[in-house]
Amino acid sequence: HSLGEDFLSLNKAMGGLQKGLTIIAGGSNIGKTASLVSIVQSLLKRHSIHQKIIYFSFDDDHEIFIKRLISVHQNCDMDQVLAYKSASPATKKLILNGYEIIGRYMANGTLVFRDMRKVDSFQKMNAVIRESISNGLPNVVFIDAIFNVEMNDKFDANRSENIARAKLLKKIADDFGIPVITSAEVQKEKQECDIKEPLGKNAIMESGKFGYNAAYIITAFPIRF
Repeated sequence: HSLGEDFLSLNKAMGGLQKGLTIIAGGSNIGKTASLVSIVQSLLKRHSIHQKIIYFSFDDDHEIFIKRLISVHQNCDMDQVLAYKSASPATKKLILNGYEIIGRYMANGTLVFRDMRKVDSFQKMNAVIRESISNGLPNVVFIDAIFNVEMNDKFDANRSENIARAKLLKKIADDFGIPVITSAEVQKEKQECDIKEPLGKNAIMESGKFGYNAAYIITAFPIRF
């Protein structure tokens, strides 16, 4: 899955999206969700005829996700999309056109979106993916804010819970043999690290298990001038 000119460095480093688990890791409000949405938009733009994307969000709801995608797809500021009523006639037309385009993607099954109101566990995620197989195997699965996914079992510590999450996440990638891209938080003490020292696998939350299960890890950090 080539990502086109919008992600030249990732295409060069990864050869496009590959099967298995890819993690976009970073601190709070660093742009992890924005990165996921931008990748979705790039895939839709390049491969919409033969594309099938499932996007699970455990942070943004359906309305916010659509507005994010319209902002990227139509190349307009998110604030303009949010303040549609006060936008100029030209901007309103652009935003409405975005709603029509994204609406078609969803209506024809090219893009499937589920938030926590419909999917709140790994079991339900698996069910959605398996159901979509009847209409053709999804090409890519996105999972935003994986640490908000509820676990059925009880755990004594966050680390044990995250290890279990990591195993279930990898199982999704392995069982279906497709690219699975997820966002993950970096440990707070690592978020302020010097950019000359790359973040290691163990920097992802309480367990390095996520990193060791990943085919690729993309780390995001602020650049200080």
